[in-house]
Amino acid sequence: MIKKYKLVSFLIYFGQRLFFIRGIVKRSLITTIHNLINYDSSKDPIESRVGTVVDRVPFYFYFDGMSETKQLFGSYNKKEINFLKKNTVSKSIFIDIGANIGFYTQNIASTFTKSNFSRIIAIEPNPILVDRIKDNLSLLHNNIPEIANKVIIENYAIGLEKKEIYLDLSEGYGNARVENSENSEAIKINMISLLELVQKNKVKYITNLKIDVEGYEDRALKPFFENAPLSLFPKNMVIEYTSQNEWEDKNFINYLFDKGYKEIIRTRGNLCLSLTS
Repeated sequence: MIKKYKLVSFLIYFGQRLFFIRGIVKRSLITTIHNLINYDSSKDPIESRVGTVVDRVPFYFYFDGMSETKQLFGSYNKKEINFLKKNTVSKSIFIDIGANIGFYTQNIASTFTKSNFSRIIAIEPNPILVDRIKDNLSLLHNNIPEIANKVIIENYAIGLEKKEIYLDLSEGYGNARVENSENSEAIKINMISLLELVQKNKVKYITNLKIDVEGYEDRALKPFFENAPLSLFPKNMVIEYTSQNEWEDKNFINYLFDKGYKEIIRTRGNLCLSLTS
């Protein structure tokens, strides 16, 4: 067992140092690690957990067949994270919608210091992933003892109103989708509007916001922009657009431009926007 995990650690170390780690090379390495761990779904998922450091930030990744591990080699969403870090100052408030294992949350939280009074609200509807966000944050505790007070984790989906709804897990935790009806691979979850959640946490302004909710981005954000005061509009946003074909409002990006946002960076998966008016 020890030899196996040493080999896994070596493969991760090796992969993180290959500047061309992408596509088939990345998939092959991840598949090899999965095969080495050989997780049995009847066992505790903790047995699939591997600790590592990505760009000097500590993480636990789970090779349980349900969790995403594409962040493992360090190139994942680097421009987007740097955009948010650049705009993180003292007393910043970062809202992470669709936090998953807390990859963005962990990266931003790792920049906090004792004199930095910033806060994070990590929003994740899957209770299993909520526990994994906590798991990852525990790795920061030695350097940032106050981390538990700086990061609030909310176990919700974001939508139009407060209600019960379903989360379809058939394509894994990283591709989970909000659904109105139940199916054999869905779990019942709670939904809340972003404005209500912000008010619940007594937030007066939002410095940065990231959203990745598998095609539900427009329905999560539009009610907020329709009802929130301008003072609550996020100063900077990272929005995943790879599932925009599932948006109800096909002109949602233009809608955001009309609200005063300007495109700063466009990557293969995300738009980085800043409020200009």
